[in-house]
Amino acid sequence: MVSKHPLRHNLKPAMLVMVVPFSIGAFVVWYVLSGMYGRALAEAGNERLVTMGWPAAVQAFQRHAPDYSRKFAYYQVKDGQTLATLADWFGVDQAKLASLNPGLVVPGTTIMVPPVDHPLAAAPGPNGVLTSANVAVDQGMLHIKQSFRNPKATTTIPDLMRLLSPWNAIQQIGPATYRITRPISVEDNIQLDVTGATVKKLELQSGHLAAACLCSSRSEVLIKDTDITSYDPSAHGPDTNAGDGRAFVRNINGRQDIIGSRLEYLGTGLPKATTGIDPAFASARQDGATYGVSWRVSDGTFGSNITTGWVENSTFDHNYIGAYSYGGSGITWKNNRFENNTTYGLNPHNDSNNALITGNTFDHNGLHGLILTKRSDYNIIQGNVSYDNRLHGIVLNDNSSHNLLNGNLSYRNTDNFVIYGSSFNTLSGNQSFSPARSGVRISNASSDNYITNNVLEGGPHGLYIYNSSTNVLATGNWIHGARKALQTQGAINVVFASNEIDGLRYAIAPSDRLIFGPNTINRIDITPPAAVLADNPSRPTLWRSLTSLVKNQNLIPGHF
Repeated sequence: MVSKHPLRHNLKPAMLVMVVPFSIGAFVVWYVLSGMYGRALAEAGNERLVTMGWPAAVQAFQRHAPDYSRKFAYYQVKDGQTLATLADWFGVDQAKLASLNPGLVVPGTTIMVPPVDHPLAAAPGPNGVLTSANVAVDQGMLHIKQSFRNPKATTTIPDLMRLLSPWNAIQQIGPATYRITRPISVEDNIQLDVTGATVKKLELQSGHLAAACLCSSRSEVLIKDTDITSYDPSAHGPDTNAGDGRAFVRNINGRQDIIGSRLEYLGTGLPKATTGIDPAFASARQDGATYGVSWRVSDGTFGSNITTGWVENSTFDHNYIGAYSYGGSGITWKNNRFENNTTYGLNPHNDSNNALITGNTFDHNGLHGLILTKRSDYNIIQGNVSYDNRLHGIVLNDNSSHNLLNGNLSYRNTDNFVIYGSSFNTLSGNQSFSPARSGVRISNASSDNYITNNVLEGGPHGLYIYNSSTNVLATGNWIHGARKALQTQGAINVVFASNEIDGLRYAIAPSDRLIFGPNTINRIDITPPAAVLADNPSRPTLWRSLTSLVKNQNLIPGHF
């Protein structure tokens, strides 16, 4: 019998012949569009890049990892000073100071001094000794001196105003409000307390090519719970023009602590050759460091003088440089804010060593948030936040070596972390988000730097190494969302291993020498910290916990 519907017998085979190719084609399209094909190619390429013997290269780096403990500074004892008075001056335990310097300590002896370990305490009040101090006038600048051979003078702004009344150098203009009208310098065996107990606001008179300064030399100054600002009589308010000279605060070869205070609209970068400058202002400017709030060692006295201090819970804003040190040793910078300054937020400069820089915020500064430069070594930079600065977030520059950057957050800067011509530094456990250029940039013959366990998200470059930089260990980093996870140009002996990346996006110059270990390719977004999202609410919400990365870091106990 012949079927009336012959197609029924061939329907299923025909459909299979048609459906199978379509299914295979659809799977291929899905496989490619889903990114799995690209990921497979990337993983294959990743495996091909692995360099034979790469673990030995990592081990060699680890064996030569630097010691990041803070070191000592050297100080030559002055006539009249003892270990007891020096321990108080430098804020260190007397027994510890004695154990570091056994034997007889006499004037002229060079001793080792560890970093400051506690802030100054305010004196009970003026002790009356200031009346025996010598007041000298140099081109209109007042120098108040008390020899170390004489008893220590403890004083305040009201007490100092009475001493300087013949020169009308300090005026009271309101309840707990004073104005310094000319440059003054408190020197040698004097402790000046500028605290909320007597002064809530201190103004430093400032104008065109003439300004006051609160200066000190070889003495102790405590600024606590007080606002200090420039005052321009013609504007009846702060001096907003740093270009023609402006009032400043400076300590030379001594100690200056600032706690719970605000210092603003201070400092200038005025060239020394300026003509028409007020003689008193010119005299004050001869020792430099007029940038805002400064700590300075005199030229040619490194190893025999120290400038140090403790700076906590204070704000530095609208200064030429927020705060600056030149030869600073063992300074603690803790929980401060540096914002809206003309150039840098905080600038440890020229041999500023052994600092603890922790818990600070650097934002909206005209150049860099934090920059260490010219042989600034053995500093611990930990738990800081730097964002929305015009150039870079945190910079190690010009032979600044043996520094530890740990647990910092930097975002929306040109480059978030920069190592420029500096060596033997470690960046570990830091977070970088949305740089305009690079998460981490290493250049200008930098060598022997360790980039480990950081989060680098977004921007053109995750890690960018160039310009004759050598010996970089990059391991354990999470690099996601950058157009180039790794780019090198003029880089030698870079080890890139055990990192997590979201694609095989490398740009390696032909002559560069790199060692690749196995890296993980994983396309998962990273959650920015709440502060990043809060400052940019339009940013898409991302997801990934940073806890597993951060909790495994060897943070310095008690300082994170």
